[in-house]
Amino acid sequence: MPILSSIFFIAALAFAMTIGPQTRPWTWGPALLCLGLALGCGLRCRLQKDIRLPGPLLLILACVTAAWFATRALLSPVAEFGRADLLLLAAAVGAFCWVRTIDGHAKAQRIFHWGVAALLTSNLVVMVIQWKD
Repeated sequence: MPILSSIFFIAALAFAMTIGPQTRPWTWGPALLCLGLALGCGLRCRLQKDIRLPGPLLLILACVTAAWFATRALLSPVAEFGRADLLLLAAAVGAFCWVRTIDGHAKAQRIFHWGVAALLTSNLVVMVIQWKD
């Protein structure tokens, strides 16, 4: 399951790069759906073995930061921007949790690293093509 989780996470990153980088939240749907599937697969895997929590300092810092951003988003004078910020926060918290799910699974980590390398390479190819044009 961690391997499938890594594949879904790379798909989420690919969707976020291609159709997600806009200010309209509805374009983030495919990336958030894949992130949810990655979290679902990872959670199933984590429930089967002992869950090792991150260090207390990292956990406290992450919770305080997420709470601060959530408070700022909820108190935003523009409701639509607040909802968009909450979606981004949900994706960031989901990515943080997902990274914890593949901890200790070498094959899933390798898939993640190669997937990020492939996305970086494709981004660089597009950048070179745009620079030449």
